[in-house]
Amino acid sequence: MPPEGEFSMSRARLLLRAATILAVVMLALAAGYGTMEVLEEHSKAHGHYAETAAELERINDRLRQSEQRLQRLTSSLEAVELEARHQFRMIKPGETLVLVRPDDE
Repeated sequence: MPPEGEFSMSRARLLLRAATILAVVMLALAAGYGTMEVLEEHSKAHGHYAETAAELERINDRLRQSEQRLQRLTSSLEAVELEARHQFRMIKPGETLVLVRPDDE
């Protein structure tokens, strides 16, 4: 049987080692929890980025269509005439305008 002092010393070392291991485990868990929060925020930000990118693509498509329409209207009198006929329901003298309504109206 070891002397009283040696037993206390090895028990103290064992407790110190256990406390150190516990501290390391707690730090690892805390770091892991922080990492999980960062990953969740990253995931949310990535989703927001994807939504914003999709909306930007839709806006760019509409802008391209508007630019094409503007180009047609500024380069061709026929395009202006067709636009006026369609948008303002204009007709030439002697023509008859026929409006067709869908059945569900």
